Amino acid sequence: MSVMLAFQNMLTAAVREAVQKTPRRTTEERVEDSSQSKNVQVGRSLLVEKTAWNMARLAPSPGRMVGILLKEAFSRRRLIRSTYAGQVRNKVAKPALKKYQKMQDIHNFVLERFPHTSEGAFGSHVNSFLGEKAKLPPEQEYVNTSESEMEDN
Repeated sequence: MSVMLAFQNMLTAAVREAVQKTPRRTTEERVEDSSQSKNVQVGRSLLVEKTAWNMARLAPSPGRMVGILLKEAFSRRRLIRSTYAGQVRNKVAKPALKKYQKMQDIHNFVLERFPHTSEGAFGSHVNSFLGEKAKLPPEQEYVNTSESEMEDN
């Protein structure tokens, strides 16, 4: 028990010493830090939040990277209604995302980290994300009476 107490005292002394050596920041410096840009420019026209940029940069696969950046680049509504190259199915046209500069910026960013990704694979990753993540949640059905009310009648 005394060894543990001695260790704690040593630890707190080391922490106090480190805190004393750390330079104090004024209120003005804190305000300047908080006003720094929280967005990062990716390519020519894509501006993403710094946290999303870091998550995308550290993504383990091109598919994950694409998903993170698509959510930042386009609205949910546009993602739901679109595909990568555009298509017409059942007389309903889905517009292409490929024509936007933001998509080229995302593609170039993915190629920096994963240079082996072909354009076909990139389009497949985009369509995979659009098919999985961007769908609307299923509608819920509501009933007017509860089961216990039905049994009472």
